[in-house]
Amino acid sequence: MDACGNLTLGQQFNLKHGDDGIIIKGYVYFSDGATREANSYGLLSDPPYNSEERCKLILYYWEERLRRAIAFFDEQKGNLVSQARGNLHEEVCTPPPPCDTEWAVQQLKKVQDAVKEVQKKRDEARMNLEKVTPKWKIERAIQAQANKEKNQQFLAAVISIEV
Repeated sequence: MDACGNLTLGQQFNLKHGDDGIIIKGYVYFSDGATREANSYGLLSDPPYNSEERCKLILYYWEERLRRAIAFFDEQKGNLVSQARGNLHEEVCTPPPPCDTEWAVQQLKKVQDAVKEVQKKRDEARMNLEKVTPKWKIERAIQAQANKEKNQQFLAAVISIEV
């Protein structure tokens, strides 16, 4: 807010686009395809009119949200596992982590459910992109992937030959 208690342009933009932005490489991406520079005085971009471009931005957003959700899950699970494993290696085994097993599992399952929800959103965004992407681009991407696999096989075959 400014000195008069009014929302700044950046705050207004955030609210207009769902206030669910995440910062990726100096830009804030929103679930509706809008973007803005992380700098509060930077460029503000409403979602593109081109549906393919808009869907690409939305997919990028959900892929990053999924990456972060999985990292958070892995971190939470890793903390619990390392605490318990650390206790097992003590000469005199101490009690489990400072929370009860049922509670820890319940909390971890909540995080797991959150990851699954983000996966659904990412999958939905991917399907939406496929719907608006011209068929020739999809075919070209499939061919490029097939060529990549053939090149990897070729490379592995050539590297395996030794004297």
